[in-house]
Amino acid sequence: MKGAPAMAHDIDALLRYEELSIRPTSGAYDEPAFRAHLQALDGAWNDPVRPQVFLLFRNAAEREAYLPTHVPSTPTEYSYPIVPVVELRPDQIYLNLFAGEDYEGVTRPLLEWLLSRQDCTVE
Repeated sequence: MKGAPAMAHDIDALLRYEELSIRPTSGAYDEPAFRAHLQALDGAWNDPVRPQVFLLFRNAAEREAYLPTHVPSTPTEYSYPIVPVVELRPDQIYLNLFAGEDYEGVTRPLLEWLLSRQDCTVE
């Protein structure tokens, strides 16, 4: 819900997890706004075969270095490098943070932006 007061979350604690599932406490998340935000990130890459998936590189140069090595996905088979992965699912936003603190410069602002948009539960 746009404009809804957001609950406080401990971003430092969340960044210690390898996976997060973020669900709005009521209603649906604003998928078009979140997709647009991801697409605007300097190092983001949206998998054309799995359009619900975004890989978050630290910058455009890192993304461009990866793309020639990418093995195209299929809807059921895919392989991604060790970078943060965001999957926009119908009822939640899934974040794979396995890449760790090397990518905190990307994941921290993303989590801050997302969690400031509306009240969410994070598991």
